[in-house]
Amino acid sequence: SMVAGFQWVTKEGVLTEENMRGIRFNVHDVTLHADAIHRGGGQIIPTARRVFYASELTAKPRLMEP
Repeated sequence: SMVAGFQWVTKEGVLTEENMRGIRFNVHDVTLHADAIHRGGGQIIPTARRVFYASELTAKPRLMEP
């Protein structure tokens, strides 16, 4: 689920909704809920997507020409 969120975010970047290249996320810790009902893709993917978007925005993103 974290991988699906990562793939979604890198496919649609936070600034231009285009593929992202040359980006790295350091995931230090992930704590999941004890109940299996709260660990499904419908719970994890949107949360992971918001976390990755927030980390991109706090990293001062910029546009570069190819």
